[in-house]
Amino acid sequence: MFAVEGDGVGLAPPREEPRHADPALIESGRKLALEGAPEAGIPQCAACHGNPGGGAPRVAGQHAAYMAGQLRLLRMGHVPATAGAALMAPVAQRLSDDQIDAVSAFFATLPPEPREARLP
Repeated sequence: MFAVEGDGVGLAPPREEPRHADPALIESGRKLALEGAPEAGIPQCAACHGNPGGGAPRVAGQHAAYMAGQLRLLRMGHVPATAGAALMAPVAQRLSDDQIDAVSAFFATLPPEPREARLP
């Protein structure tokens, strides 16, 4: 949706996503993020995505709908030509819809990393 600002056209400001989700869903996502699901070949998400300098994007504070959409795209084989995506795609293919929703909801509840911490 576009909004007219002055004499130009710009994107409407994003609506803030509610940070309150089902506590059971968040707990399920927390468990998956911190422990993985070894029986399904799913490693701990936080081992790569919660580790500063680990090479994987930090996802704390990411919008749940965006993260879930990206995981579903990876699961369907829409993989960017990057080393990280090549590592993540096989993991995403093992995730169920419920697991994707849970881990996305969990990471959305975490505070994002301060911008200063992301700069070299």
